Amino acid sequence: MQACWSFVVLVFAGGFLIVGPWWALRGIPAMAMLLVAIGLWFDLAVLANLIEWAPAWVRRAAVRLAVVSHLIVGGWGVVEWWRPIDPAWTPLEGSADWSDPLLVFSQVDGFVVQSGGGRVRAWTGDDWRHLGEPPGGRAWEFHAAPDGALWTAPTGVARLDRRDPVTGQWRSVGRPAGQLESLAVGGDELLVTVGGALHRLDMAKGTWSKEQLTGRVEGITVGGGTALALGESWWSREGAGSGPGARRPKRSRGSTGPSAAGGATRGTAASGRAISMSHHLAGRSSRGRRRRRTCG
Repeated sequence: MQACWSFVVLVFAGGFLIVGPWWALRGIPAMAMLLVAIGLWFDLAVLANLIEWAPAWVRRAAVRLAVVSHLIVGGWGVVEWWRPIDPAWTPLEGSADWSDPLLVFSQVDGFVVQSGGGRVRAWTGDDWRHLGEPPGGRAWEFHAAPDGALWTAPTGVARLDRRDPVTGQWRSVGRPAGQLESLAVGGDELLVTVGGALHRLDMAKGTWSKEQLTGRVEGITVGGGTALALGESWWSREGAGSGPGARRPKRSRGSTGPSAAGGATRGTAASGRAISMSHHLAGRSSRGRRRRRTCG
């Protein structure tokens, strides 16, 4: 029974004190130093007793390896802790108290952040200006429209929240019911993917319409009157919306190439065309769905 308990302590406590300091070095050097101190005590006072069933040379080797590991982490942690901050960067007052923020740039309010609690603030250059709190609170999606309006997609409700850049007031806008997977805001249109379907809101008319495409659409982004979408097929559209002058969507079966891939990453299309990328190529579908955030 004693041997079994020693093994459990060795696996869980010892394993944590070996791996934990290295993990903490990824961004919390103070925690790494604390775990190093606890780990050194464990190495010198406990480890040898936990493996007393092993030969003496094995116990000595295990203790020395553990001590060396902790000393390396400790030295690395001291360097990270005391490394000077780049003078070109300065901390923003009050930002340390925020959790899980979302950041966008508005043409009207500049840099705007939504905190984990749902509050929205704009950086004025020396302080934060409160922009109110969306009716839906914290959202999965947070976007700034070209006209400076702010849009959020709350979780659990079939609506979107919009802040008017002129009045500063928030109001809710209904959206198609279902699981929202992506949101994108353009100059005169808003696109969402809900349950694998692409829907468009005409800003001028205030009405929703479903875009008829083949297969599922997983993600969408717009900019400068154009869009990029991720779906089961590749599509191309020129112009914004379905009004006069808009061209019929074009389907593509080839690879995106560097230009399309770069445009998708940046959220804009250099060629001014909307392209929908395929999930079924090279097993991308399963990886994309594991990474995708959704809200219902």
